[in-house]
Amino acid sequence: MRVHQLFPKEVLTLILLSLFLLLNNGCSKSGLKPADSFAGNNIAQAPANTSGLRKIFLPEFIADQTNTTLLNLNAYNNKYWAPLGQEFTPQLYALDAVELRFDDASCSLPESGGGDMKVQIRKGTIDGVIIGTSAVLHFPNCFNGTMRFDFPKFVRVIPGNVYIIEPAYVSGNTATVALDDGPVSLYPGGKLILGGIIEPGKDMYFKEGLFNSVARTKEQVKQVGWENLVRRDGTTFRNNGECIKYIEGN
Repeated sequence: MRVHQLFPKEVLTLILLSLFLLLNNGCSKSGLKPADSFAGNNIAQAPANTSGLRKIFLPEFIADQTNTTLLNLNAYNNKYWAPLGQEFTPQLYALDAVELRFDDASCSLPESGGGDMKVQIRKGTIDGVIIGTSAVLHFPNCFNGTMRFDFPKFVRVIPGNVYIIEPAYVSGNTATVALDDGPVSLYPGGKLILGGIIEPGKDMYFKEGLFNSVARTKEQVKQVGWENLVRRDGTTFRNNGECIKYIEGN
């Protein structure tokens, strides 16, 4: 009597094929460049190369550190007062978005085309190492409001350490960045920096936290890869399985 093999060739072939499909369609990176990783505020403001991710709707902004109360509103030019920045002390382990309030400093100029700005995250001091740079966003002529600057991937930070939000001029019109002019500081986690000098009692309007990087859906994971995602507290995943388990549990 012939004894059947434990794994006939046909069964073994199906198993190998299934593993191949899983590895190529699961939570691994999709081959996107870092600049392609995350969509911006909306289609108009998003960099052109993020179009493949615009179908993912992830509106939640998990704010970590904020200062949005402006009792004595003032504004300083991000070019002529450079280096201009705001200290903050995160409690999460990562960030991927910063929201600022500002306006076009050259609104009175006829036929002005607006300007371009980016946000840099520095470590420790205003001349410290840049650990993250947002996408460059364009603001139209006479813009006055808030804008969210998305980073192409999450920026790792250490809770309790001091970092700097720096609204950096790029081109075109300059921007005047909104802040509370004191005399009492409204944000205990840091101070304003004007022209490279710390200004006690003053704080920039800002929100920083996680917008695009928090793992929420399996479709999102397929698009950007588990390596580019974090938990709500900003901690990273060790592998694909941890990523999926977190999503299924939340």
